[in-house]
Amino acid sequence: MGASKLVFLYALAAVLSCSCGGAKGKHAAREYSLGEDVRVGSLSYHVIEAEWKSQLGEGMLSRSPQRNFLLVRLSVTNGGSQSVSVPQLSLENPSGESYSENMEGAGIPNWLGYIRSVAPAQTEEGNLLFDVPTNTYRLKLTDPDDPESKAAWYINIPLTFNPTGPDPLPIPPIPQQ
Repeated sequence: MGASKLVFLYALAAVLSCSCGGAKGKHAAREYSLGEDVRVGSLSYHVIEAEWKSQLGEGMLSRSPQRNFLLVRLSVTNGGSQSVSVPQLSLENPSGESYSENMEGAGIPNWLGYIRSVAPAQTEEGNLLFDVPTNTYRLKLTDPDDPESKAAWYINIPLTFNPTGPDPLPIPPIPQQ
């Protein structure tokens, strides 16, 4: 094989490896911060805020969590030409454990609901409820237009507390040895 062909093959291999690396980087960039707009299929999600609650409601109608309630307020806009159902969402902690939405709407202010559909060019806004240990999380989004896809987009939910409301249940101390 001539030197010019060998140089050509090395150059071709370098170009192909760079283009493949770019595709991988594109998939890795599917992580967003709270407050950013995230386009997934025909839907755009915007997490407005996340708030920890030690209970929902008041008096005889109050609800206590098994761990801690986390209300995630978001808006969902349909940029498509047909109504789209918003799938059930989940949270993942840094260890990869997943927590599904709590679908009991009692005591949740402005609950987004269990069955939710967004008409074309419309926006729905409301709260999702999770019962999770105190931690940082990522809200996992999937493409409602392609339910078979394994692709996911994540919105980071930092661990912050509401200074005007009740704090979540305390984290138990680590036993000393």
